[in-house]
Amino acid sequence: MNAISFDLDGVLALWPLGVNPGISSRPRKVAPLPADAAKRYDERTSDSPLRLFVERLRFAWRVPDPDAMDVLRALSERHRIVVTTGRSAAGLPALEAWLERHGLRPYVHDLYLSPKTLSTRQHKLATLQRLGIDTHVDDDPTTIWYLHENGVARPVLRSWPKTERTELPSSVARIRRLPELLEIVG
Repeated sequence: MNAISFDLDGVLALWPLGVNPGISSRPRKVAPLPADAAKRYDERTSDSPLRLFVERLRFAWRVPDPDAMDVLRALSERHRIVVTTGRSAAGLPALEAWLERHGLRPYVHDLYLSPKTLSTRQHKLATLQRLGIDTHVDDDPTTIWYLHENGVARPVLRSWPKTERTELPSSVARIRRLPELLEIVG
C-alpha cells in the first residue's frame, strides 16, 4: 500500500478568504536539508498551555475543504494517508481534535508535525524521505519545487488564484480541486 502525504492548511483545511498570505507565486530558495535532520525530531517541543492556546487560536476555527472527506475516503481504500504539516509539534492535540471534529480522522493514518529546528519545507522533505513517500500535495510552490529538486517523485500543487500562473517543472501535477487528485494517483 503506497502512502500519500497531504499538507493541511490550503490543501485539506481552507485558508480564510482562500488566500495564504505567506505563500509567494514565485518559488524561493530553501536551505539544504541539514545532515542531522533525523536527530532534530528527538528534541523535546514545548507543551506549554500558552503554545497550545496559540495553536487553537490560529487553526481551530478553520473549515475543511468541502471535498476533503470524500477524497480521503476514496484514497484511503488503496493508499495510506498521512498529513505532513508545518504546524508546530506542540499543536498535536489541537490538530487531532480538528480532524476528529470534521470527520477526517478515520482516513488519516499518521500526522507529522514540524520540529522547531527545521523549516517547514525541510521538515516535509525529511519526513517524505524517511517514510519513502513519493506523492505529496501542497499549496506552496516553493515547497513543490524543493521536493521536486530533492527527488520526491510526485509532488502535486494544490493551486489557488495566487499561484495559478506559477511556473512548475513539467513532471509536477497541478490540481485546482481535490477530486482531481483521484485521477492522478488512482
